[in-house]
Amino acid sequence: NAGSAPESRFWLWLAVGAATVLGLAFSLFFFNPFIKETSPQPSGPLPAPAPAFFFESTEEITASREPTKLMNALENIGAKAGATGTFRRVVLRISTEDKTNPVLSLSQFFDLIGARPPQKLLETITDAPQFFVYHQNSGPHFGVIFQTVSLERSLEALRAWEASIQSELDVLFFGHPPRASLEPFEDLVYRNTDYRFLKRDSNLDNGIGYLNFPAKHLIIISTSEEALKLAINRLFENR
Repeated sequence: NAGSAPESRFWLWLAVGAATVLGLAFSLFFFNPFIKETSPQPSGPLPAPAPAFFFESTEEITASREPTKLMNALENIGAKAGATGTFRRVVLRISTEDKTNPVLSLSQFFDLIGARPPQKLLETITDAPQFFVYHQNSGPHFGVIFQTVSLERSLEALRAWEASIQSELDVLFFGHPPRASLEPFEDLVYRNTDYRFLKRDSNLDNGIGYLNFPAKHLIIISTSEEALKLAINRLFENR
């Protein structure tokens, strides 16, 4: 049939063209270096995280966005009595007009207390932090726990922050910061868990330090070395 050859060629070229278009679409979708997969961003306020370990009690505090109000709230937290050797979990919330009162993010907390941690540290945190008070014979000690997506980057950022972390976190001493120390942070190990601590008082357990707990991707900062060690004990018990 004389007319069948052009018609066959037409359908052949149509099929080749369709296959080419599909191939280009496939290549662009799967191999285009400019198309990057991104993890979904959380919508709405961060939920309060589950306790990282056992706490003897939990207290919720709602404060305004005014730094002085938060400072007063922290000092009130420290003034409350507690049995020696116990941990009190503190859920810090920010008061809002719609009364949702979301939990405080770590970046918000640092902003309100005037601390300026390296941006690299804040970029590794995805969940809301956990705050606590550890009750010791010498008085209460504050601490913060947060989960990181990269322990290596978080620890690098904390090391870089050591030069100014003393003065920037003075608020964690409930209005009574000890004298600044000129000594460097010390590398220490407890139960095969690394931590760094800087003593700011030769007679009392007062200073600033942080540990990393790889099994749970956790960083803990506290003003008490004893609190860090007992937190390690409880993290092992809670595994």
